[in-house]
Amino acid sequence: MKLKNKLLSIFATLLLSCQYSPVHAQVVDNPLNAYGLELTLCESIADFAEDVSNLRQNGAKYEDVIALAPQPTTQTEKDIKLILDEITYAAWQLNVVESKYDKAYLSEEFGKQVYLVCVGDSK
Repeated sequence: MKLKNKLLSIFATLLLSCQYSPVHAQVVDNPLNAYGLELTLCESIADFAEDVSNLRQNGAKYEDVIALAPQPTTQTEKDIKLILDEITYAAWQLNVVESKYDKAYLSEEFGKQVYLVCVGDSK
């Protein structure tokens, strides 16, 4: 299954299970947001995807990145953790590139694609 289709099915499951509409995105608190900006859920997930891709490109180990996530305590947190784990897995399917520019570009594009899937605008 293509990466885009897999991500789309994962996001669809989350959105249906939470009865959440990304069009009316709520502002969420994202501990990965170092700038203190207010982000919607899809923006927050895309930011996470870009960060995870950057970790991949800079040599982090998959097991270490997965282990960083706190243990979920509610069903919603479990659903979200599954999605974040899948995004992490997808980032590890990307080739590692050499230059800093290419690493940044690839990670940014990965985040953009995850955002488009989240808002339902994937092509």
